[in-house]
Amino acid sequence: MFVGIQFAEKDGGGVALVHHKWMTPRKGEVWWPPYKQQDQFDRSLKRGDSPNDNWVLYPVERFFFEEQDYSKAAKKIKKAEVTSDLTSGDEILSKRRRLAPKRLFSSSSSSDEEPPVKIKGLSNIVSRKVKADSRGVCVTAVPYRTSSQLTQACEQQELPLVRENNVYLQTSEGLLPTLTGSQPEPNEGSKGESCLLRENNAYLKKSVALLASIKAQTDQILNILSQRKTATGCVIDMPQDVPVSLPVKQLHELVVFEKYLENETKFSTLVSYFSTIGGRDLKCKVNAILRQILTNNVASSLSFLGSRNGKKPFCSLKLIKLITSSVLTTSKGTENEINDAIKVWLKHAPKRQAADKKKQDSVGDI
Repeated sequence: MFVGIQFAEKDGGGVALVHHKWMTPRKGEVWWPPYKQQDQFDRSLKRGDSPNDNWVLYPVERFFFEEQDYSKAAKKIKKAEVTSDLTSGDEILSKRRRLAPKRLFSSSSSSDEEPPVKIKGLSNIVSRKVKADSRGVCVTAVPYRTSSQLTQACEQQELPLVRENNVYLQTSEGLLPTLTGSQPEPNEGSKGESCLLRENNAYLKKSVALLASIKAQTDQILNILSQRKTATGCVIDMPQDVPVSLPVKQLHELVVFEKYLENETKFSTLVSYFSTIGGRDLKCKVNAILRQILTNNVASSLSFLGSRNGKKPFCSLKLIKLITSSVLTTSKGTENEINDAIKVWLKHAPKRQAADKKKQDSVGDI
């Protein structure tokens, strides 16, 4: 359907033929396509294209006619350009007075709709009292008050107030515990309050059960640690007769440490010590032990197989057996998993060494 309209004088005036889809619901405005050529506009008009974000909204000053046939509509709009008088026969359009409907809110985003009607008297809400239950608990719902108003009200009243979703619950037995956002309606009486108390009790039971479970697990862990301490006799410290200072800083110190590990008793003592080093998983434990034994400088001179860049083979050292025995004493895993963790740690040793050097240089500049 095609519509003849007249634009407002502030937008240049003039009449035009548009598609009914281009009009706003109340026909007070029209969406105008952004075409510069007349043939493009005509094709869009005949197709009845729907408006999009590129179209511009203009106010309509006058509404002439509606016509199904395009050729008839084109003749009428030409006549309107000359006379602006199209009242003939059964096409006479009587002006109707529009009465703005009263509404509580407006869900439409059209710019030509009236603003919503303000509702008066909502601020003077009368307090509602809930019937007391068998325990004599009286619950009163009062309107929302600010913190200063609440403090003043609490000083003037004997019964405490509990704020819940902008509503205060006032009880004669003290603070009424509330764990949910619900509250009893005036017609629910003691049934609503009992529901709140049941929810509260259920929550407390779950909390107590959870705490009991946590305590049982803690006791079990402490028992295991106590048994482990009893089995070893005492807390294991680093042996005092280790011939080098750990972590080793030079390759020749590593050779001395390897010779020390040839003694089975001393080897077992070190296994007991390094098995106490913790970590959240097997990889973390391996990395922690390696950091205590090797510096990044020495680790950069090693690789697991030692086949590239003249690096020493780590797999031929007794150190790998020390690490494997220490980790498997307290953790589940395989030797292959431990070897993979060692390979990754040795691979990134040069990067860690460069980062340490950069950090030392920055400290020296200060």
